[in-house]
Amino acid sequence: MATATLGNLNVLSGAIHESLTGPWVAFLDLDGATMPDAPVLAVAGEQWAGAAWSSGSYAGRLRAVLVGGKGGLSTELDAKSYRGAAYSSILADILTKAGETRSSTSADISKIAPAWTRTAGRADQALDQLAANLGLTWRVQRDGTVWIGTDAWDAVAPDYVLTSRDPAQRIDVIAPVAPIVRPGQAFDGRRVLRVVTTTGGPGLRQEIWWAEEGDEDDSIAAVLGRWADRTIGRRLDYLALYPATVVTQAADGTLQLVPDDSRIKGYGMFPIRIRHGLPGIDVKVVDGARVLVGFEAGDPTRPYATLWETGGLDELTVTATTKITVSAPEIDLDVATTLRLAGGSQPIARVGDSTASGGAITGPGNTKVLG
Repeated sequence: MATATLGNLNVLSGAIHESLTGPWVAFLDLDGATMPDAPVLAVAGEQWAGAAWSSGSYAGRLRAVLVGGKGGLSTELDAKSYRGAAYSSILADILTKAGETRSSTSADISKIAPAWTRTAGRADQALDQLAANLGLTWRVQRDGTVWIGTDAWDAVAPDYVLTSRDPAQRIDVIAPVAPIVRPGQAFDGRRVLRVVTTTGGPGLRQEIWWAEEGDEDDSIAAVLGRWADRTIGRRLDYLALYPATVVTQAADGTLQLVPDDSRIKGYGMFPIRIRHGLPGIDVKVVDGARVLVGFEAGDPTRPYATLWETGGLDELTVTATTKITVSAPEIDLDVATTLRLAGGSQPIARVGDSTASGGAITGPGNTKVLG
């Protein structure tokens, strides 16, 4: 049986979870009473440097949860805006606030961000946001440093015995001599997405989650997203906008919509208020008009319609409390039947038009029409 230790304590049993993104996490049963300082977990020649997340004694054992790195990725960060800063400086700011260290093998991200806004939240969420924008992956390495970059999917060839394979969930379980398989590598010709290393019980094992055969996109978001879709169904991003068709518009201006996306389509959505983006605007639209539907602040209880496609407008009303100014060298009004000023009903003749009295109207070159 492989020997596993945490500092000066023997590990009776444990499970180490490593994913393509984020920190690794270890769940351990230890033969001892006190957690060692700056714990390093060693299993059959491999080491994981982490921090104690929680620990406590039960049934004569010390149970502990370790996280990769210094344990600072849950640190709450304030929102911050940058202009003309290098992405590497933005990353360094996040890691410094969290008390973490950047891996020396990380990708070069020294290019300049014209503007960047870090939203308030945990440090790991800020890393998610930064990595996604750059099209990169980040995770805590076994040495405890934070790596950001593009996986090379280098082949790994451990000395092992295959104990089981689940082709439906795409999981292999191996009994290795040393637990050297890790996410971001290629094992048996497949891309490794997640590894769970266990010790104790039947001995050393590695549960290897791999990418689907023939995947066009093997990114963590794509592959684990597809796995989650199969397991719990497709998830909805409530910060996105979704195309929809207007069924009808109520007298109060709200809409009854049928979204294209089956996850929110149901029997339609109503009543949906319209967000025009300008004050004083009211519209009536034709049935069948196309619009985007979203959710204010990502709250599924606050849907709204916005951003219309062309061809759906029936009536438009613009209301201002003081004045509306239109300034242009030329203004064309293509009115097919009636142009009404201030609700009036009397016809207005243009300069040069003939009237019922038989004469032409004459006037200055710059004509004013006042209602």
